[in-house]
Amino acid sequence: MKNQFYLIPIIAILAGMLLPALKSARDQANTTTCVNNLKQLGLAAARYCDDNNGWYSVGVGSDSALSNNPFTGNTKNWWCSGCLTDYIKGSSKNQYGTPKIILCPMGSRKTFGVVSPSSENFSYGYNKFLAGTSRRDDIEKRDRVRNPAGRMVLSELGYDGWKYAGPGTRGWGTAQETRQYYFAFRHKKKSGVNYIDGHVELVPYAKVPSGNDAAKDPYDFFRTH
Repeated sequence: MKNQFYLIPIIAILAGMLLPALKSARDQANTTTCVNNLKQLGLAAARYCDDNNGWYSVGVGSDSALSNNPFTGNTKNWWCSGCLTDYIKGSSKNQYGTPKIILCPMGSRKTFGVVSPSSENFSYGYNKFLAGTSRRDDIEKRDRVRNPAGRMVLSELGYDGWKYAGPGTRGWGTAQETRQYYFAFRHKKKSGVNYIDGHVELVPYAKVPSGNDAAKDPYDFFRTH
């Protein structure tokens, strides 16, 4: 009995030491998955761009380009004209039929930490000034961008359990145009960002421009000034 009395506190201490390490390892694995998703989506967007004379999916919101309609077979309507469906066909799907490539394990457009069964649920959004708008004259063709290593194509959006814990517009945003519309910072207060040149970075909150004018976006993260 005496040995058992001492054993219980020891087990509690060991558990207290192990749990943070396990959480850290799980978070790191989720971050790696998210970064890989962004790389693959960036490649898909680049291939779409190659096949469409240097334009990204013009006139299509992220909700159509990355999720629901394309994956229900509804690919002939105008709102699906710029979808990435044909470029990510090999992506595996979760139990709800949503391609895993469009979901960060840490959260999404409608949830944080739990993947929603909604067909409109996804974790990434386009740069509004490259894709996802209704007018071609509002966006830039890829070969006109002067800073491909600094111009965002895709990034995380939705809830993050920190800056944007919800509720509010976080569950409805689809395109990225400023830090508050609709970035999510799920990975130690950083957001995964894919750039035109193909690389992916985890960008802290302070380094994402709060606006898209020349004063707030001097390095053309969102658009050319």
